[in-house]
Formats: sequence, C-alpha cells, structure tokens
Amino acid sequence: MIVGRRRRWCVASLAATLLVSMAACTAAPTPAPSVNPAYESQLQEALDSTQSDFTRKILADLDISNAEYEEATDKYVLCMNDRGVDAAKSREGNFYGFSVPMGAGSEDIEAECYSTYMDPVAVLYISMATNPDDEDWFALMAACLVNKGVVDSTFTKEDYEKLDAGVPEAGKITLDSPEVAACRLDPKS
Repeated sequence: MIVGRRRRWCVASLAATLLVSMAACTAAPTPAPSVNPAYESQLQEALDSTQSDFTRKILADLDISNAEYEEATDKYVLCMNDRGVDAAKSREGNFYGFSVPMGAGSEDIEAECYSTYMDPVAVLYISMATNPDDEDWFALMAACLVNKGVVDSTFTKEDYEKLDAGVPEAGKITLDSPEVAACRLDPKS
C-alpha cells in the first residue's frame, strides 16, 4: 500500500513538474523592441535604400541598439585598419569621434568603409539618442546655447543656421566652439 501511494505521489509530482515546464515553454514570447515612432519612417527609408548587408541586418528591427552602434564603429575602424589606414576611435560623451589620416588614397578607403558600416547607422543612432522626439534640430541647438548663457535670448534657429565653422572672433561663437559641441552632445542640457 505504501508503494502505491509513493507511486501516485511520484506520478503527481512528475505531472506537476511537466505542467510547470510546459507553461514556461509556452509563455508569451518576449515582445519585439518598440520602434520610436518619431524615427520609424527614417529607419524604414534607410533600410529600404541601403546597399550594405551589415546595415540591413542592424536596421531590420527598425531600431539601433547601443551594441549595434558599438559594432558598427568597431567594424568601421577595422575596415580602414585592414586596408592600411591607421584609423582609431575615441569616446566623445556617449558617442565616438574618429581620427583618420588623410592622403594617399585614405579618403576613398574611409568613404567605402563608412558607407559599408556607418551610413546611416551612426547618424540615426546619434539623432535618436540626442533628439528622441525628432524635434527641429536647429531650434534645439539655439535653445541650448541660450540656456547655457552663450548667446542672448534673441538668438534663434535661423541665427544658429548662419553660424560658420572656423575660429571665432572675440565674443562670437562658431560651429567649432566648445559650447556648440557640448550642445550637440546633449541639446536639452
């Protein structure tokens, strides 16, 4: 009689274990990452127009993760290094800047590597990270410079668009000014 109870207990225990296991296996699949609606059409357009298999793989889910951006920057630098161009990347805030010596055909190599691994991944990733709502970039930049006290409150997006790159004159900012670079990295600061 004890053997019969033990067998029923083992069978009941096994059945319960199987039910729990089956429930775990049939649980709802993990939802796909949500697509930022502000960038969905830009991501789809980039996916539809890219000639790069690497870029197509990254854009397939209409999102660009931190890991995918990291992989793109690594492959971009490696592509140039493998072809004899001594390129390197360096962290600039949450993103990367690149040093690429120019001359002796390196411009063509850089352009090819960029189109294979970075275009349009880098621009879209940085845009989504710094401007998630896809607001007017020039207006954001103007507001950032006003908020930082770099320019007076009458400074507009049109004023920002008129900035030239280059060495600033006394009291004048340019696109190369450190304050502009800081706003580019975080326009809502």
